[in-house]
Amino acid sequence: MWSIQPFKTGKLTDSAPLPQLSTSHTMRPFFKQTLASTLGSFLGLTIFSGLSLLTVLAIIVGLASSVSKNTLPAVKDKTMLVLDMSSDISDYDPGASLETVLAGSPKKRLSMRMLTKAIEVASKDKHIVGIYLDGSKTKMGTGSGLATLREVRAALQNFRQSGKPIYAYDADLSRKDYYLSSVANTVVLNPLGSIDLNGFSTENIFYKG
Repeated sequence: MWSIQPFKTGKLTDSAPLPQLSTSHTMRPFFKQTLASTLGSFLGLTIFSGLSLLTVLAIIVGLASSVSKNTLPAVKDKTMLVLDMSSDISDYDPGASLETVLAGSPKKRLSMRMLTKAIEVASKDKHIVGIYLDGSKTKMGTGSGLATLREVRAALQNFRQSGKPIYAYDADLSRKDYYLSSVANTVVLNPLGSIDLNGFSTENIFYKG
């Protein structure tokens, strides 16, 4: 026959407590790693920025020195400043047009501000002894406006006040050419050339009846 024995149960005791985790020991390495990573990134970015800045400065200094060497020619003693009167003078340089590009022979164009500034500098340069207005390439006169030529002529007058002479030569003097050349100390016309002395404007005279 089967026999049933009673089952004895025991009591649970707290004699073996669970181990406790320390937050200070676990967070300290995390903060150290985060701080080291941040400092490393900051130092790397600072070094990279410094090297980039030095590189840019070196490029700028190199370009400035090369430009100054190439664009500042040495002016010899007893030099004449030559002004090509076949060049168009305007307030600004609009660049080459489609017509001149297709023609393959774009006209020479000078900036009025650059030209007047060059004349002013030439009046103070001891190496430059005078100005030569070259009209040998002029065919039908320049395409410069009268107001622009007035500014250039005023600059030439100031140049003459420095005591330096101005010489002008032309093959065919138009009204604008003669207006600009009239400021010169000496005007030479080609023996086979011509001169146009018509006025710049006309006015009607009215009489009272």
